[in-house]
Amino acid sequence: VWTSTTIALPGVLDGTIFDLGFRFTYNDNTINGSPLAVDNIIVQGNDIEPPTINCPLAIPLYVSASCDAPLTDYTSLALTVDNCSGSVIVTQSPLPGTIVDISSSPLIILTATDLSGNQNQCQFTQTIFDTISPTITCPGNQSIYVNNTCSATISDYSTLAVTGDNCVTFSSVTVSQSPPPSSIIG
Repeated sequence: VWTSTTIALPGVLDGTIFDLGFRFTYNDNTINGSPLAVDNIIVQGNDIEPPTINCPLAIPLYVSASCDAPLTDYTSLALTVDNCSGSVIVTQSPLPGTIVDISSSPLIILTATDLSGNQNQCQFTQTIFDTISPTITCPGNQSIYVNNTCSATISDYSTLAVTGDNCVTFSSVTVSQSPPPSSIIG
């Protein structure tokens, strides 16, 4: 009489293929012939547990003179763990090398996929910095005439300054002067 038994595999074996052999031996006095042997039964579990993924800390991204920069490749910096052996593949969206400008704060999504197709994600916001100083060309020398008390009022010369910035499309340059306009000297 043959019977069938189902046994749940422990989680550590789930998703693993291995050989499981049974050997039945009978007393030759009862059954004539070779002992009956059943070998190489393949038992396969299903991995349904997604891998874990921990995002790395964001690396500051600094724009170039054209006020943009390529996104860093964070795929190799993520920490992943899976319940089954085998590699975990990490992908990134937006893709590494995507050009971003100072006005954006892209959301970086890292996706970990195990050999069974299970997925998990982590995300963070990329911070972008402009560390290139603006340029300024000051107006030429200006003449101030003193009044009968030998004093004069300083004019606003900030509007005469010519400024430039690599990120002028996304920000403006503020000019201040010292001494401030309307200061009295003398």
